[in-house]
Amino acid sequence: MALAAGAHGVQLRYDSLSPEDARRLNREWWIGVSVHDLAEARAAHAAGADYLLLGPVFRRPPHPGRASLGCGPLADVVTLGLPVIGDGGVTAERIGALRVAGAYGVAAIRALWEAADPGGAAAAMIEELTAR
Repeated sequence: MALAAGAHGVQLRYDSLSPEDARRLNREWWIGVSVHDLAEARAAHAAGADYLLLGPVFRRPPHPGRASLGCGPLADVVTLGLPVIGDGGVTAERIGALRVAGAYGVAAIRALWEAADPGGAAAAMIEELTAR
């Protein structure tokens, strides 16, 4: 799909195509891997990921069986030296804690999808991400 769309990168599941194999498809891609703990993060880093999406950092309703990690494990993954995107239960109010833990950025679906004002919710997130 990413090849057909002319994408500049691809986000892989931890158990899908490896970053090495994806890089064979397009050497210019920025390749991310979704991970759930430090061990998966180390493996994705060793396999050639350019960035990591770590989650769930906070509890999220669609995945009640998966425990939230919290910001401590995110900070541990950040020490690997790759950009880390915090995912899972992200709200504008939680972005400060994610930034303190070293998150490069955040991913959010429910906080925007279910917001009464999605544009306002996105603007609040952007403001928190860019605050100094």
